[in-house]
Amino acid sequence: IPHLDYNTNIRLEASWGAAKDILNRHMPMDECIDHLLILQRTAADKHNYKSRRAGIRYNNTYNEEMQILA
Repeated sequence: IPHLDYNTNIRLEASWGAAKDILNRHMPMDECIDHLLILQRTAADKHNYKSRRAGIRYNNTYNEEMQILA
C-alpha cells in the first residue's frame, strides 16, 4: 500500500503472513473463519494487555469520542 508509512506496511504484511501460515486453500470456509477469529482475538488480547498495563497512560473517553464520530 503505497500511501501508508513503511512500518505500517511491514505490520500489514506480517499479519497476512500469520494468516497464510494458518490457512490453506483446501480448508472449509467455517474452519477458515474460526482461525481468522482466533487470530483477531489474539491480536486484541495483546493490544489490551499492552495498553492497560501499569505505567501506560490511555484515554478513558476514547470509545465515547469514537461513538460521536460514527
